[in-house]
Amino acid sequence: MSFSNQSVSEIDVHNMREQIESIYIQIKDSLNLMNDFIKKDSSYKNIIYRYDNILIIGMGGSAIGADFARTIIQQDSLLPVFVVRDYFIPGWVNNKTFVIACSYSGNTEETLTAYNQCLNRKCMSIVISTGGKIVEIANANNIGVLKIPEGFQPRAAIGYSLTLFLLLFKELGIIKDDLIGDLDIVIKNKLGLHYVNQAKLIANKLHGTLPIIYSSEGYMSVLAIRLKSQLAENAKMLSYQSTLPEQNHNEIEGWCNQKKIMSLISVVWLKDVDDSIFIKKGMHNVKKIIKNHPYQHVDIEVDKGTFLERIYAMIHFVDWISFYLAILYKSNPALIGNILRLKSSHKE
Repeated sequence: MSFSNQSVSEIDVHNMREQIESIYIQIKDSLNLMNDFIKKDSSYKNIIYRYDNILIIGMGGSAIGADFARTIIQQDSLLPVFVVRDYFIPGWVNNKTFVIACSYSGNTEETLTAYNQCLNRKCMSIVISTGGKIVEIANANNIGVLKIPEGFQPRAAIGYSLTLFLLLFKELGIIKDDLIGDLDIVIKNKLGLHYVNQAKLIANKLHGTLPIIYSSEGYMSVLAIRLKSQLAENAKMLSYQSTLPEQNHNEIEGWCNQKKIMSLISVVWLKDVDDSIFIKKGMHNVKKIIKNHPYQHVDIEVDKGTFLERIYAMIHFVDWISFYLAILYKSNPALIGNILRLKSSHKE
């Protein structure tokens, strides 16, 4: 398929393409949002010495930015950071826990339930949202709110959520590096735009197959989850995700039988130049052992740019893959009918 503007527009009637394209605009806008917020409320600066840990609560597209940020800073963070996607918070959460509640709509049932528990335990907190009930709760309790723009699909606002989490970590004193300078490079170079055509080629390869996505742990495993989630929401297709080295200790044995299924499988290898020698060797050896079982192997890698540039570029890359798969399946990437039906049934 040629992916002409006309053929894409006929399917992408809600213009998800424009939302995906806007990631670098979102990053730049996030810098302004954080500057304005800190000018109004400096009480959130350098809270590191008053708290024992950080808890982030959120679901779906509102939580994936938190997972990226957590894994990006985990080697340098002076405090442990945890992400909870659930109705209930861990027993260790107390008034020495700083809480970040993120809900794009502000009305996410799980996040609201968990956030009220945090308030009952006297946690200091901040809210990231466009509005809704969670902002009403925050305003009623004099809690700071980082307001992000409306009009996006939550999953398409990844530029806001990831960047605001990183900037917030910097303001809280959790990380000390030159984050602003690094983000300026990301915005200037827009590395992800170089991979749009490659995303089209990969989408054509994955079309009609069941992707099994392998990666290392850390931020690459979050990228794998991002790809799996985007394939589901945008392209309306199932995939599976797993990580090395854990895969080496169990799952590799699963490639022996189920021959009919094997002919439909594409193994997707998410790679990064900073993968350890152990991971690179593991991927090479696993591919060699299972090479004749799946339909095909597909490598996805951004092999240039700074660390932070590659993170944003890889997100952009896999988002484009999911978008063009949606076009190949003639599925409107913006529509999420099953999710909305499920939410509606929860209210009955």
